[in-house]
Amino acid sequence: MNTKTIDWLNIGLMALSLGLAYVLPFELFLFSYAVLGPLHYLTEIGWLHKRNYFLADEPAARIFLPSIVVLGALLVWSAFGAEWFPNINTLSLSGWGGNIILGSLLLAFVFVFVKSKFQRVGAVAITGLVLVLFQIERPETVVQIEGEVVASTIEWKENPYFLVSGMQVQRENGSVETEYAALFRRGFEGLNPVGYSFVKSGFGLNPPPNCSVANAQDVVISYGKSPEISFTGRLTQFALFIAVFLPTLVHVFLFTGLFMAFGALKSKSKPGWLAVCLLLICGILPFIWFPNLQLGQLSPYTIESYRSSFYEVNRQFLNWFGGLSLADQASADVAVFQSTLGIGLMRFIAFAYTYHYLNWFSKTSLIQWHKMPKKALIAIVLVWLASLLLYGISYKTGLKALFLLSFLHVFLEFPLNFASIKGIAAAVAHPLFKK
Repeated sequence: MNTKTIDWLNIGLMALSLGLAYVLPFELFLFSYAVLGPLHYLTEIGWLHKRNYFLADEPAARIFLPSIVVLGALLVWSAFGAEWFPNINTLSLSGWGGNIILGSLLLAFVFVFVKSKFQRVGAVAITGLVLVLFQIERPETVVQIEGEVVASTIEWKENPYFLVSGMQVQRENGSVETEYAALFRRGFEGLNPVGYSFVKSGFGLNPPPNCSVANAQDVVISYGKSPEISFTGRLTQFALFIAVFLPTLVHVFLFTGLFMAFGALKSKSKPGWLAVCLLLICGILPFIWFPNLQLGQLSPYTIESYRSSFYEVNRQFLNWFGGLSLADQASADVAVFQSTLGIGLMRFIAFAYTYHYLNWFSKTSLIQWHKMPKKALIAIVLVWLASLLLYGISYKTGLKALFLLSFLHVFLEFPLNFASIKGIAAAVAHPLFKK
């Protein structure tokens, strides 16, 4: 098929994906991710490998591939190490997943944009050192006393205590004393909001080891009254973008759009540009158009499968951008599975993933199934069938088994993403250099 035919086909696939996403948002995503996803990973990784991962030279590709595999293995360990080996949880790397994802992104950036081998080694070394010393997945904690914000701080999640100190207490005789404090113990797991449990309060409390302290000198409370102290704890926007949205929504929607735009620039295809514009419209539509469709009640299997897969992406998105209260599991479930914004978000996710996969499979001239060696094709089919079996056993089992493969395809695609950005920027900037 020629380029224009593929572009028109993609427009049809886009309409199909959006229509199904509106009717069966959760079911469509679960099907696409389990059935189309693994086949996409396998075929795209092979395609990228044949093209040296869009790096300038083959030696760079030989270094880039094992480096990404190591980072992928570390990501698996950070995600499941504490669960698989609880007795050595101090080495689990829990909370370092964001650093590993960011490291893969920066590694691709260095290999694409830094041509000198000497400068490349230095850039990789400096990047690695920064990522080891600075953990991005740290909760941003806002402390309020009697409704007044007294502190906002980013803390290491390993610090188990939080002390609100220096409150002023007005005695019954009118005298004011300071040094009243309240001690809390922090709970933080994965990407969940920070939780606190009260330990003790009174005058003269000293911070225990590994304690974060919020000063509240300007707050005066009446003697004998327990102050109302509340906390809001969550990941910073940067950490949330890197750890949650970059390998998911940004990968399947924004990077797909960039790849399509780069292709339309090179081919000068009008249907290609129409497809890019329609992609943006289809991405916006689920958040602004809410037709009165009678969606069927979600089955317990669907709810449980989604909880074990992308539930955290929805919850974090609704928390940050929707302002929905997700203080407990019940309110989070209502927001994700029942709220208008939650359904709109799910339609977007289902559309983005389904079209991302279908868009890839429509490019038969890229994949070239007919030219693939029989052994490679058989291996791909066998691994794909095994993945279907694992997802059939349970969605959680399939997700864990394919975790490394799914992230490897995201990491290995980073150079292509940067190459697309570079190509678009060069094409747009080119007329400026003629002046």
